[in-house]
Amino acid sequence: SEETPKEEAEIEEIERGKNIENMDIVYVEIKRQQYEMNSDKEASTNLSVV
Repeated sequence: SEETPKEEAEIEEIERGKNIENMDIVYVEIKRQQYEMNSDKEASTNLSVV
């Protein structure tokens, strides 16, 4: 399908927006996993100290 430059720009904007949203989700996921890993480590060190 032949898109006009304006339509193409709009599609690119939407795609870019999706990418940013996905990056945010990925970033939050990574942070959450890091947090869980850290609390696991703390939990296991607390156990080994006892």
